[in-house]
Amino acid sequence: GYFNFPTYYEHYYREDMLYETAQLPHNIFIQVGTDTGVTGLCIFLMIIYRSFRTTAEIRKLTEADRTTTPYYRLARGLDSALWGFLIAGQFVTVTYYPYFWVNLALSVSLKNVVKRELDMKSQ
Repeated sequence: GYFNFPTYYEHYYREDMLYETAQLPHNIFIQVGTDTGVTGLCIFLMIIYRSFRTTAEIRKLTEADRTTTPYYRLARGLDSALWGFLIAGQFVTVTYYPYFWVNLALSVSLKNVVKRELDMKSQ
């Protein structure tokens, strides 16, 4: 269950503990897996994949105008931010912090802006 890793670790791996109480797992994938199970971990991985796909679609849509509009570079920046989150998440438990979710919202919003702008240009 939710934040159940410390309880499980204390119960089954007491001899490996350095402190009296167990800490968080310090890895976003282990935390999601222990909090939500395999189903939740698969959903989390699909959300990450979809976020990368969204920015790839933005880059594809704006490749012709990449020197005149900032959208291509913004999509690249969102990708870099997501990679930063994933790399940092291997060492710090930041799953439920807003960084990933804000990045996801910005990616979807940017795609909507790009599509709307392209629709307006084609009319």
